[in-house]
Amino acid sequence: MKTYNDLYLDNKNTLRDAGDANAQFEARLILAQASGKDVSQILSSRDLYVNSEVEKNNEAFMKRLLAGEPIAYIMNSWEFYGLPFYVDSNVLIPRIDTETVIEAVKDIYSDSKAKLRILDLCTGSGNIACTLAYYFPNSHVTAIDYSQAALDVCKKNVQDLRLGSQISCIKANVKDKPSVKLGLYDLIISNPPYIKSDEIQTLEPSVRNYEPCMALDGGKDGYDFYKAIIANYSTLLKPDSYMIFEVGEEQSKYISKLLIDSGYSFSNTRKDTLGTERVVIGKK
Repeated sequence: MKTYNDLYLDNKNTLRDAGDANAQFEARLILAQASGKDVSQILSSRDLYVNSEVEKNNEAFMKRLLAGEPIAYIMNSWEFYGLPFYVDSNVLIPRIDTETVIEAVKDIYSDSKAKLRILDLCTGSGNIACTLAYYFPNSHVTAIDYSQAALDVCKKNVQDLRLGSQISCIKANVKDKPSVKLGLYDLIISNPPYIKSDEIQTLEPSVRNYEPCMALDGGKDGYDFYKAIIANYSTLLKPDSYMIFEVGEEQSKYISKLLIDSGYSFSNTRKDTLGTERVVIGKK
């Protein structure tokens, strides 16, 4: 029989031999998931023997990780802006790049007690919607996605984070005209699909083979969703309110132009931690 420490060392060495730069970290996460313990419990149980079920689970999870599946999907969990989110293969894994969107909103609305009406389009896991509801507790967020499976993940995160009184989840296609019943908003925000269709197959395997294509594919030029959202949803913004997008590399200038050409009074950008212009902000 093996101890928890034995399994951890086996995991770490296997991952290290496979060239995994995060071998130590991921070895513990896999073992924690296999045993139903958290990492601190794994450390305190290092000299205890594991049962056959834990060993079997660990082997299965390691096979998935070595095959290239993102560890977030194996764990069904990922952190975004300090909050835990449930994720599965129906939604994109939240990226640190997207935290730039949250920072941009907090810069515009410095008062956390502000009573904002926020519309989050292409919500996916709901990481943006839930984070904004969490940090602006007097606000209400409407989260929209076309994928029912993604919307179900969003609803689970809303429930798990106890934000049900602040967030409404709606299934809709943002390429269609919105219902007038949605009302008016202080802020419309979106991290839509923005990869060019013919570039999907060039993405790294962990993204290309596991993350949902419909959440990545932005059409021939990558701008399909931006054009549709600006055209369809600008009428839902109150005067002196904002539309904020996450964008891909080298997309910010064109999207800024789209906003200005559509009557927004100004547009500016915000860089992520790597210096890429990741967020475009338009004021109506």
